[in-house]
Amino acid sequence: PPPPPPPPPPTNFITIEYFQSDGPSAHRALTAYQAGATGRGVTVGVIDSGIDPNSHEFTGRIHAQSGDVTGAGRPLGDDDGHGTAVTRVLAAAKDDRDVHGIAFNATILALRADLAGSCTKAAPGQDAASCSFLDTSIAAGVNRAVDNGARVINISLGGGGGASTVLQAAINRATLAGIVVVVSAGNEGNEAAPAFDPNSPSPFAQALLANGNGLVIISTSVDDNGVISNFSNKAGVAQNAVLSALGQGICCEYQNDTIYRFTENGQSFIRVFNGTSFSAPQISGAAALLAQAFPNLTGAQIVNLLLTSARDAGDPGTDAIYGRGILDIGRAFAPAGTTSLAGTTIAVPLSGNGGTTSGPMGDVAMSNRPVTAVILDSYGRAYDIDLAHGLNATAPRLRLTPALIHQERSVSAVLGTTQIAFSISDSGVGTASILPLTLSDGQARQARFLAGRVSAAISKDARFSLGIRQTAANQVVALQDMASSAFLTAGEARMEGGFERQPGNSFALRQKLGAFGLTGSVEHGDARLYEGVGAEYLRRGTREYPYATLGLSLDRKIGPARLALGANWMREDETILGARFANFIGRGGARSLFVDGNMEASLGQNWSIGTSWRQGWTYANAGSTLTGQSLLKSNALSFDVTRANAFAYGDRLALRFAQPLRVTSGGLALNVPIAYDYATLTPTFGIRRFSLAPQGREIASEVAWILPMSGGYVSSNLFWRQEPGHFESAPDDIGVAFRLQFGF
Repeated sequence: PPPPPPPPPPTNFITIEYFQSDGPSAHRALTAYQAGATGRGVTVGVIDSGIDPNSHEFTGRIHAQSGDVTGAGRPLGDDDGHGTAVTRVLAAAKDDRDVHGIAFNATILALRADLAGSCTKAAPGQDAASCSFLDTSIAAGVNRAVDNGARVINISLGGGGGASTVLQAAINRATLAGIVVVVSAGNEGNEAAPAFDPNSPSPFAQALLANGNGLVIISTSVDDNGVISNFSNKAGVAQNAVLSALGQGICCEYQNDTIYRFTENGQSFIRVFNGTSFSAPQISGAAALLAQAFPNLTGAQIVNLLLTSARDAGDPGTDAIYGRGILDIGRAFAPAGTTSLAGTTIAVPLSGNGGTTSGPMGDVAMSNRPVTAVILDSYGRAYDIDLAHGLNATAPRLRLTPALIHQERSVSAVLGTTQIAFSISDSGVGTASILPLTLSDGQARQARFLAGRVSAAISKDARFSLGIRQTAANQVVALQDMASSAFLTAGEARMEGGFERQPGNSFALRQKLGAFGLTGSVEHGDARLYEGVGAEYLRRGTREYPYATLGLSLDRKIGPARLALGANWMREDETILGARFANFIGRGGARSLFVDGNMEASLGQNWSIGTSWRQGWTYANAGSTLTGQSLLKSNALSFDVTRANAFAYGDRLALRFAQPLRVTSGGLALNVPIAYDYATLTPTFGIRRFSLAPQGREIASEVAWILPMSGGYVSSNLFWRQEPGHFESAPDDIGVAFRLQFGF
């Protein structure tokens, strides 16, 4: 019968077993575990004194070719216990008992290389006797590991005699096959009369390094504070290939297949291990995790990742004590180098700056669901990334302040059917400068929008309006003889651009067609976008991106009512309804269609009403990852009630309820890699969508009262904005404004 399927990978890693295991927590293996890496399917060769084949820590994971490589024909076992302890650090099972290893699901190729009769297992609580190992046996173990597909070989052995040519050849063969070899630096650091210089790894380790084709890592030992162990040899002359790892206070000695505990003076103790023998399997386990998680990695890449991702210790950079630093599995698993969408050359920076949204999108940047795609780092490793991560919300538009703060003087004149207006402001250097036609304070509160434009009759039935730094909507409203009240925060729906604009110039032409009026308009300018947040905003500030509009409107007066229906087409070159997204999403701009409806009617006895509505459809241009299926729907609404001569002759009292332009549905459709096959090194593409409709909905209520006076006017506004800027969690914006203005 076929073998039973493997058990599902564990999901709970923060356990008592995890914390008793020392290495996984010390070296941040949790990142690898959460990514699904456990060592499953990776064969690790352990050349040592053997292994306890009956231990629960290795059940079902001892390779069939494990055994004695000395030629003595011994069964698999461990006279000394050293090999079993080393293997536990590397690959003990995660079974909620005792400890688990770094790569707790790896397949263990236990290669018993100790000279027969050279070591015996000591009594519990006593130091183990030393074992002897012949180079020929170690070489035989290396060759068997190569022949059986090992990705990693752990050699927690040392000595002062270097390595024989047989062993050198075996190491050369293994590393040419792409196998990572990890060897202990040695434990001569605190010996009174060491046989060789403890400031460098043992001659045995150095000999393996010299024949390792760049795939040999030498391990030194640190304690759980990251300080070099006093018994450990230092990095010395081999520092570029040395990695430090936990090798001090390693839990624990076992008896009867469980942690051995003994009592002294009424207190319970466990016996722990010290030695670079136990730092090496921490690194070997990390290499096995990388090999499983990223099957595309070569042995050279695994070595490079482990060395370059190490946490710096001692002197900055590589040094003679810690070598490249302390093993950091979390950093080794993080994307490295340039990252790009799998199967493309589209760069995706890890900074997570997905771009900046616009006003109609409100709080969408804070409420969107993840939009996952697959990226590759410079090692060709695949990662899931949230493309919406780091998407910034633009600063809400200021509505009250710009309406109140002016340092300008507006001048207008009418001659027959021709009207002209311009503004003068203080230049700040004691002279006056003439500004392009801007909207005057007073004219903003008149029934006609006359400011910021030149308007003249072409014929009896045709009239044009030319504006500089004025929107085309202003020109159209003026030509249609529509009214406008003095509201500061609640805008009229058909005047809503959705995002902050800096108009360049605009032109409108109205032709009477019997009882109807047909008005065409054009406008171009720049969308102003507040990019970045916090310190980034101070660095980047406001950016401007071009747009252009083309409009057509039909109006008619029916009794006391005036009706208008219009359509506007807008082209954006680099933004999408005022939002600018990252290059990896798309900056090809957009085209929008807006349909507007407007009605004003006199109800008699000084009462009048008005309502305005705008419906928009925005199509993002395909490019980068954006597809032609990216559609946003938006709308804006407003309703007015006005009473003339409410409190005094000539005054005007008006109430408006309005919703600024808001995305109601739709968003971006991205064609991105959604899966990656390491066997073929190819991605699978699919459509990922994320909505640009905010959770919040601004409703602005405002009461305005205006009383003209000789040479000026006095006005008062009371407003209440709920969920301002379409931010659901934003506090209400409530305020009152008073103004007294006279001309001179």
